[in-house]
Order: sequence, then structure tokens, then C-alpha cells
Amino acid sequence: MKMGTLEKLFINAEQHKRRTVDRVRNLMNFVELKENQKFLEVGCGAGAVSLYCA
Repeated sequence: MKMGTLEKLFINAEQHKRRTVDRVRNLMNFVELKENQKFLEVGCGAGAVSLYCA
């Protein structure tokens, strides 16, 4: 299913990326990751979460 113009504007908005990263930051508080530990981020979107985790 293709995204419409309005959906593309919402998903690609900086505010949406910041909210998504804020959610991930909060969720990471519950995960006990150690330095250099690998994990898999599965999702779709603009890559804001992957960029934050890197």
C-alpha cells in the first residue's frame, strides 16, 4: 500500500522523528544493554531510531 502525500509529510516531519527517538530513549531505560553489545532494531520509517542507536 502506497503512502499518500499527507502521510509522507507526517512521517518525514522532524517533529515525528524527535517523538520517535524520545520513545526509544524511554524504552531503552528498561533494557540493560552493555557497551559493544549487539541488538537488532526491526522497524520501518526514516531511520531515526537506527541513527539514534548508532
